[in-house]
Amino acid sequence: MTEQNKTVEWGSVNEALEDAVAGIFVGVTDNGWDATPIPTLEQDTIEIDVRVPYASGWLPGEDENGVLICRKAMGEDFEINALGTFNLLESTRRYSPKATFIYSSTNKVYGEMEDLNIIKNNGRYMYKDLPQGVDETRNLDFHSPYGCSKGAADQYCRDYYRIYGLKTIVLRQSCIYGYRQFGIEDQGWVAWFCIATALGKPITIFGDGKQIRDVLFIDDLIKAFELAYKHRNKACGQVFNIGGGPENTLSLHELIDSLERQKGKKIPVNYDDWRPGDQKVFVGNIAKAKKQLGWEPTVNPTEGVKKLYKWVIDNKELFH
Repeated sequence: MTEQNKTVEWGSVNEALEDAVAGIFVGVTDNGWDATPIPTLEQDTIEIDVRVPYASGWLPGEDENGVLICRKAMGEDFEINALGTFNLLESTRRYSPKATFIYSSTNKVYGEMEDLNIIKNNGRYMYKDLPQGVDETRNLDFHSPYGCSKGAADQYCRDYYRIYGLKTIVLRQSCIYGYRQFGIEDQGWVAWFCIATALGKPITIFGDGKQIRDVLFIDDLIKAFELAYKHRNKACGQVFNIGGGPENTLSLHELIDSLERQKGKKIPVNYDDWRPGDQKVFVGNIAKAKKQLGWEPTVNPTEGVKKLYKWVIDNKELFH
């Protein structure tokens, strides 16, 4: 059984990983995710040439269940993120060893980075000594069940390259936002603020609103996947920060200001205490991806937020 030149249509990542946990090989076909029980594949080899098109929908970069919810369901979180990824790696090694395996990791693998000096400047936080952000040489320091499960999978991907020569590529993604992201208060804050503004729901800022993230629009993330695959021969076995970088940062207050300009009226905001583990700053250094993959963001936060807010307004029925 041989399948070649199949196109990835990004479906439900969580459903795919749940299949993998159950001992099912999860492949990708022209019609989306294809789950086949592993025992039926013992005598066959599947060769899948993974190609990533421009997505018509939302490609999750992080588990949309949310970091805090993962603390309440640690077993499920581990099974999906860590064990699920391990099963996918092992299935790929056994049944499709020539496939390219691209893993969506997270900046949470770097932890809280409490040793870095942070200052306030123009109403926002920023790194004092890292104007280009945190690069891939930063030591890993998993915090929270979510960080641990994603970090374990991140490192398994790297080790499967080192030990078995599996063509793995790890993309450590920052704050991804875009169409079809059903953000909630706990996860997907850019999308959540857009949704709450469009529907007149209350918005709560945890902390002082000056915290910043480098944000990346979904179209740019898809391009990163395409280029990672295109340059897979030199990208395999490596880790890349994929985010907005220092040129595309956004604070919570700045996002509210942008949405107020689009809505044409003041948006009421409530404030609450900082949540455990919340970083005042995360900005990823994306120089490695620029140099080795020829990739860089093209959609700035102002343009991206306008696109997302318009999509939410045009599709309000999806949020009721």
